[in-house]
Amino acid sequence: MTTSSSPRHPVSTSDGVHTRDARLKELLRTNFDLFPPVEVQNSNCSLKDTSKPTPALFMAKLKPAFKENGTSTAGNSSQVSDGAAATLLMRRSTAKELGLSGNIMGSFVSAVTVGCAPDEMGVGPAIAIPKLLNSTGITKDDIQRWEINEAFASQAIYGLRKLDLERAYQENKVNPNGGAIALEHPLGVTGARLTSTLLHGLGRPDG
Repeated sequence: MTTSSSPRHPVSTSDGVHTRDARLKELLRTNFDLFPPVEVQNSNCSLKDTSKPTPALFMAKLKPAFKENGTSTAGNSSQVSDGAAATLLMRRSTAKELGLSGNIMGSFVSAVTVGCAPDEMGVGPAIAIPKLLNSTGITKDDIQRWEINEAFASQAIYGLRKLDLERAYQENKVNPNGGAIALEHPLGVTGARLTSTLLHGLGRPDG
């Protein structure tokens, strides 16, 4: 998964997928009262520089990170990093009143709550997604693009297998621009980051 996730990212940064969307930039520029600018001293970062191709032979030499003979290594795990993401939710009528109706990128349809054993970190999608699909009447075939967290390759692969999405991953329908292994993993930002990546991706002609 690492050797496939990481290469998806450099291509996407070069064609502007992960740079700021022009529509969003204009929204921020013209609505300072709603989105006041935040100044960061001595910092100028418009593109991450830690995503690099990872040769399989190099990956095979890395030591297990958690236990002897384990499968998780520094190479097939997401890198903890700084980052921020925001998702703005409001009623459609409110967006219209604020003059933001032209900037609506998606609709909140449903959510579910599930649980798993505390030592089964990261397997939530394999449990939550079937329940969510059942509650909405949507099938996997109705979904053209998936964004699923890649905290570790092991848990991501487990989820793909349980959800029968391995072929969808191979067809670039799951994390098509790289997941957290390639994009890094700012703690606490996963939900907003996945949502933002998905909505911006669906807004592109090839999304």
